[in-house]
Amino acid sequence: MKRKLTPLATRSKARYALLALPLVFGVAVVTYWLPMSRAATFTVGVEAEAGNLTGASKLTTDGNASGGKAVSFAGAGTGGGGGGSADGCTPQPGKQLQDQDMSDSQLPWKRTPGQKVTIYFETKNMTQEYMPYIDYGIQAWAKSPCLDPQAVASCPANANCVTMSIDKNSTEADGNFDAVEKGGFTTGGHITMYAKELDPQGAGAKKNVTVHEMGHAVGLRHRKTDRVLMNGDTYDDVFDPDAIDFQNLLVLYGNQT
Repeated sequence: MKRKLTPLATRSKARYALLALPLVFGVAVVTYWLPMSRAATFTVGVEAEAGNLTGASKLTTDGNASGGKAVSFAGAGTGGGGGGSADGCTPQPGKQLQDQDMSDSQLPWKRTPGQKVTIYFETKNMTQEYMPYIDYGIQAWAKSPCLDPQAVASCPANANCVTMSIDKNSTEADGNFDAVEKGGFTTGGHITMYAKELDPQGAGAKKNVTVHEMGHAVGLRHRKTDRVLMNGDTYDDVFDPDAIDFQNLLVLYGNQT
């Protein structure tokens, strides 16, 4: 989907003043324990939503996105080889898509029950400059237990294939994903990166748009919340899917029959 051309946002830095020691010990206990217990509860909930991440995986909150509840997934991913198990691709009962910009539209790929959806990103028409951003996107979206994204020079025959290229002339957007759809599912597509708009914006914007368009390619539409990866605006310091993105992928792929 086309990205809107907006001024780049820079990361704000929160500043905290030192708190004076409480006069009453009980106040100190409540001040410390209550936020920590809430954070622990949220972390456990997100781990469940994201497919029970274990091992080296960890969660870090970003107070600038999704009302303070955006989450970046770091560490070991859950993506594996083609045809890998997708036992974790199951949303909690009653979960629905969240924070959706309904002016946008996007369909998921069809998933074979019990398997991850392998999506190939064909890079033969991309420059070396973009390869680190594509690799970053592969690792980011592979953290979904439903997906097995792979970067390849050329897609295998009859595979789920997203081709990629750079447009050096148009100024209609900074990035776009054109989907091929059939029978209620995405069956292919093409990502275009627009050099005339992206080059002046710099490396951060290129990385943001690359991972964002790959997000559309795996089935996600735009989000309404500002300063998240799948928002329609371009940010030069936002590169990671958050908890809502992973939860939405569980709904899109875990509920297929």
